[in-house]
Amino acid sequence: MSGARTAETDLTQTSLSNSKQAVSGASNSFTTPQKAPAVQQRENDLENRDDLRKSYAKDLAGYGTTLRFMKLMNVLRLKSLYTKYSEEVSVDTFYNIAETIPSVCQTLSGGRHSIAETEFVRTFKSVLANLSESPHLAGVPEYSKTPYTLVDYQNEPVKGTTIKPDLAFFDSRSIEDITTARFFLEAKKSMSLESALSKYLGQLADYAMHLRKHQPLRKFEPVFLLLGCDLYLVVFTHAGYMVTDLGSILFIDAADKARRTSRISQSLRDLWFLLTLPADKFGSLDAAPDIYEDLHLDWQASPATLKIATEAYPANIEIKDQILQKLPTRGRCAYLFEVLYKGGKAVLKLSWANAKRLPEGAIYDVLAVKGVTGIPKVHASGVLDPDMDGYRLEFLLMEHCGVRITDYFDRLRQAGAAADKVAKAAKDCVASVTLTLAQARAAGVLHRDISAGNIAVNNGRAAVIDWGYGKVLHPPKDKADDIAQRWGIEWSTVIGEEAAHDPFTGTPLYMSVQMLFGVAERGVFNDIESLLYVILDAFSERKRAAGVEMQPPGFAFNASEVIGLARVGAMSSDKKWLTHFKVRLENMSATTALLSAMRKFLYYEGDRFIGGELQDSYQRTIDPTAALGFMCPEALELLQGVHDEPQQPGTHSPQQAHSTEPALAEPTPAPAAIAPPPRFTLGPAGQLSTGRQGDDISESRADENKPPLLGTESVPNSPTPAAYVAKRKIAGSKKAAKPPVAGNLLPTRLPRPNTRTRRALGQLNVEPCPSRAALPTCRPVTRSHTISSGDGSGNGSGSSGQSQINEPNAAAGRLAKRRKR
Repeated sequence: MSGARTAETDLTQTSLSNSKQAVSGASNSFTTPQKAPAVQQRENDLENRDDLRKSYAKDLAGYGTTLRFMKLMNVLRLKSLYTKYSEEVSVDTFYNIAETIPSVCQTLSGGRHSIAETEFVRTFKSVLANLSESPHLAGVPEYSKTPYTLVDYQNEPVKGTTIKPDLAFFDSRSIEDITTARFFLEAKKSMSLESALSKYLGQLADYAMHLRKHQPLRKFEPVFLLLGCDLYLVVFTHAGYMVTDLGSILFIDAADKARRTSRISQSLRDLWFLLTLPADKFGSLDAAPDIYEDLHLDWQASPATLKIATEAYPANIEIKDQILQKLPTRGRCAYLFEVLYKGGKAVLKLSWANAKRLPEGAIYDVLAVKGVTGIPKVHASGVLDPDMDGYRLEFLLMEHCGVRITDYFDRLRQAGAAADKVAKAAKDCVASVTLTLAQARAAGVLHRDISAGNIAVNNGRAAVIDWGYGKVLHPPKDKADDIAQRWGIEWSTVIGEEAAHDPFTGTPLYMSVQMLFGVAERGVFNDIESLLYVILDAFSERKRAAGVEMQPPGFAFNASEVIGLARVGAMSSDKKWLTHFKVRLENMSATTALLSAMRKFLYYEGDRFIGGELQDSYQRTIDPTAALGFMCPEALELLQGVHDEPQQPGTHSPQQAHSTEPALAEPTPAPAAIAPPPRFTLGPAGQLSTGRQGDDISESRADENKPPLLGTESVPNSPTPAAYVAKRKIAGSKKAAKPPVAGNLLPTRLPRPNTRTRRALGQLNVEPCPSRAALPTCRPVTRSHTISSGDGSGNGSGSSGQSQINEPNAAAGRLAKRRKR
């Protein structure tokens, strides 16, 4: 019986006793009985834990797959070790052990899974005792023991946490707490795997997330699930989770024992293989990666050290404190640590990111080559694990850039700084960040995630950090090959992959209006607009930790388009726009002028408010007067040199007049052109939908940010969202319909004008057309129905205000001759 259920039972009994006392002692009182603080806290913990597990299950829904054992070993890069193990350890070694396992029929009949837990512990001890003296393993003693200790945690939580798994495996050479736990086992009554995952996936994910949070060097998190007599292994990665069936390890009854002894022997052998693997092979990062021999991570040392041997300076880095932040169940994940390097403060960053995306270290290399200022100095960088289930682990050792910008201004106000000092600090920070963004854009790099947490201030100097979501538009020509070789990337692939994620990258609270409305392409103006919201947040009086309540309209937590509409509405008010962000700047005219200049630069063209037009692709123009109100002349000059985004292979290609990049003057309208014909594409769920040529990204925007579902290994991931042309069939015909020709806007055949219409147009020499009902449906338009200009006489050389149907027809000609005679 697990600890969570025990706690629920205790809470129920306590609540009943409290209610009885309240009724007997206060019959004439209407006061609600108060529970003891300890009981109330336990109830709140259980409720919060249940909500958290539900959110884990929701996040992982659709991101799991079932694999065979050998396939899973291949994904975890353990196949070669298992092959060697299978050659040296036979199934016969475990046959005698399987015969000694007692039956557990009570597990299925009474639903008492605690019996299965007890028998699993007995089986584990029996295997350990028999293999230590087995003659079959005389030549391979490494398989006769396990580096783990099995501990029962049904009645008390694992040290350092509040979770109570049924069983836990710890490193036998260290203390038993969450930092040394290797994997957990949860036992439930017998049921199907699908039912168990629908009920308990959140609980298993909760165990895995504790391992991920307290063990930064984790590559994946294994959790065993015992359903009656059947054992399953659930492996959580940054891409989702994988499940494999290890088979039965217990018997139901005597008849079942005689029938399945050999199969259980195989299951015990596979389980023992996993239990003999060292921690650096089964879930944790190798202490000395072969791919990076100059890096050594010693996490068990006291204090923990990171040794980086470089040609310039071999040094040991002492890890001080971890900068705690929320970790996701899937997707990009980063760990930050404050360290000492060369006697000064530095930051160590370990990041798990999609292996197909651009490494953050490669972006820093591009910025360094181009001499971009206002970014952290990188001391060392590299890859620790190139690919674990589609995700790459990289490290960055860089200078400490201070505190986040919102905390910096909070400290200034709390210290009672003068208004002019605060205004100067704000202007310096805005000018510095704007210059960094402009220099990066000139170097062909966009940040795409400007937020309060990604701007740090140290002694008044602002720096733009966390370029992990950055986008390289074009690599530096002289260093492109060197950077690609160092990080193992292909520029065309990663550039296309990043372009496909343009509409989804960023922090919603600070995203620009165009990004909130899902515009498929972004530019440096979007980052500058995010900077405006960061500064407004720095001076806002909203409670950043208060949740949804008491949030001003400009910073309300809501759906993306709702936030965008609120932003446009807030910015449209000349007098009260600051109050919509809960910003009060009494006696701070300089700061008000700074924010007003940014608002005019981003939301006005001359005296015209353009907030409504920002809901779609729109090309802003630069107002030099407003720009110099918050940025330096160098940044303005760089932005004036920015033209339309160079289109990369496989990226979204809107018309030139709809680029989001700035220009000095209004663009010359492009000549009117015939719109391209619609095409038919398969939408996200397989539905038939229409799209315009070149709009590969905007059609299925909602699903592109999701990684492909696990288990779809036969579908390769393309750098850009794929569009599949579907062939529509004509009713009553076996041939597929041809696409409509250029110049015609409808995929169906146009009805021919009748005699009365043609007589009104002066076209009396054309025979009547058949009715619309007689025409086949979805027939493509042909050249015989092209509408052209004419003067009504059929020669096509008259005024442009009239039109004719140019349709040569032999029968019509013969009819005209007869009428003439």
